[in-house]
Amino acid sequence: LTRLGKLRRFYRLAQQALRQYDLEVSSLRFLADPTNMLFRLGSPNGAAYVLRICAPGWRTDEDLNAEAAWLEAIAHGSDIPAPRAVRARDGEYIVRAGAPGFAREQRCTLMSWVPGVVLGKRLNEPNLFKMGRLFARLHAFSLDFVPPAGFTQRKMERVLARGEPDVLFTPDCLSSLP
Repeated sequence: LTRLGKLRRFYRLAQQALRQYDLEVSSLRFLADPTNMLFRLGSPNGAAYVLRICAPGWRTDEDLNAEAAWLEAIAHGSDIPAPRAVRARDGEYIVRAGAPGFAREQRCTLMSWVPGVVLGKRLNEPNLFKMGRLFARLHAFSLDFVPPAGFTQRKMERVLARGEPDVLFTPDCLSSLP
C-alpha cells in the first residue's frame, strides 16, 4: 500500500474503534505512527483525545491495562499532568476493532489529550532540568503506589526494549553532551 492507502485503512479502523466509546467525535486526524498508529480526535465540547491503534506484538493486554491503572493513579493521587485512559462502554480500557484490509482485529486504547509542546527538538538545559524534576515527582509518587491485581511484572532490563541499535549512549553522542 501507499502511505495514503495505509492511512485510509487505519482511519476506517479508528472509526470502528471509536464506536465503542460514549463519546461524540467532531474531528479525527492522523497524528503519528512512530510505533503505534495515533489519531487525535476532538469532541464538540472542546475536549481532545488520542486513539492509539496498538502495534501487534509491542505490548500485551496486561501491559496496556497496567498503563491505564498507573495513569489513573497519577490522576487521582497527584497534580502531575498526565493523560487519562478512557474506558469503553463495556468498562474496558482496551477495545478490539476490525476493518477491511486487516486480517484480524486490532487492539486500541483511548487517552485524554494533555496540551503542551513536544520538546524533542528543544532539549536544552532548562528543559532537561524541568524533565528531571518531573521524573523525580513520578518516582516519588511511585513509592506509595500500590499496583492492582494483575499489574504487569515486566521490567525494563535494558535501555532499548525492542533490540533497536543504541544511538544515544554511543561515545560520539555522549561526548556532545555537557
